[in-house]
Amino acid sequence: MNRQLLLGFKAFDVHELLCHFAARKAGYYQRQGLNVLLRDITFTGYEHSSLPVFSTACATGLMDILNGKEKRLLLVVMQRPLFWLFGGAGIENIEQLDGSSVAGYVDFAPPAHFLNWILADVSLDRTPDIQPVRDDLARLGLLLSGEVDAGLFSSAVSPAYLETFGLNKLSSPAELLQFPTTGLTTEISVIEQQPELVEALVAAHAEALALLRKDVDFIFSTIKEMPLLGDPAGLIPTLRGALTEDGHVTESVGRSSLQRMAQSMGSGSSSLGHSALFDFSALNRFLN
Repeated sequence: MNRQLLLGFKAFDVHELLCHFAARKAGYYQRQGLNVLLRDITFTGYEHSSLPVFSTACATGLMDILNGKEKRLLLVVMQRPLFWLFGGAGIENIEQLDGSSVAGYVDFAPPAHFLNWILADVSLDRTPDIQPVRDDLARLGLLLSGEVDAGLFSSAVSPAYLETFGLNKLSSPAELLQFPTTGLTTEISVIEQQPELVEALVAAHAEALALLRKDVDFIFSTIKEMPLLGDPAGLIPTLRGALTEDGHVTESVGRSSLQRMAQSMGSGSSSLGHSALFDFSALNRFLN
């Protein structure tokens, strides 16, 4: 059996796609009879696709639920956002960003909220001017040319690589925030209409997550097959600390994440329960 599906991503980086590449590398997709087609869903959600659509972008999925979309998070791989805030020449700590300019993300992207939360927790007299910037290379270019004072970078760029330019690490959402950021999410209609497919994909990712948790060498070899600026070795401790134990997040983490994002988005849906965000039934059946 060779069942096709689309797996969408928002960012082609280690944070979002490590589990996919691990499942493919270890043969878990093949074992489940899956043909997983990777697609960029930044500009289209493939709503009219004849194939079922899943996504690795759990933080975006949570925001979609707050916006009223009928989705559920099926499995959480990363419960800490793998991003790094770096300052340019002369900016050595986050307090120096008072009244500064920062290369960030567009407002509808989760990292924009993560950056706002980090800056809000610092006593700054003047709020930094956060500029929406298209990608890491553009953020790096603006920072190196002195157009901005700092930039928030994804896990497509290792901290070690940024340090080679004399840039200074100021903070990291991965060290400060707990939030279900990546894993698997899909529409409720897919869960209801194709439960066997859902179970197969969840099983493949759950096995991959377990392997990533126990085998550092496998993490390293998987990352080496992905595009990354810089040495992956420095990423691995932070990455391992961001992995969930088995694909679940606790109700307290789910509730606090929902409430903080709802407040940040100005949404009135902060009272949604755990079951309105997560459907771990396929994951639980696999684990049991």
